[in-house]
Amino acid sequence: NLGLSYLELNRTDQALQVFSELIKIDSAYWDAYYQLALLLIKKGDKKTAKSLLTTLLKKNPGYGKKEDVDKLLQGL
Repeated sequence: NLGLSYLELNRTDQALQVFSELIKIDSAYWDAYYQLALLLIKKGDKKTAKSLLTTLLKKNPGYGKKEDVDKLLQGL
């Protein structure tokens, strides 16, 4: 997706915007929550990242990357 492409180009601000918009457009686009949280952690916004990851697991407890999300949450 476009957000991942921006990340590969190190255009983090644009990636952040894309992932945020994806969540607004489709609140069940779980990977957008995950990618946005990863990006926010890199930018130092751990509080918002934690909120996103917690929301992700509440809305989709069977998320395919649940173990990764749990590890990230433990580190925040």
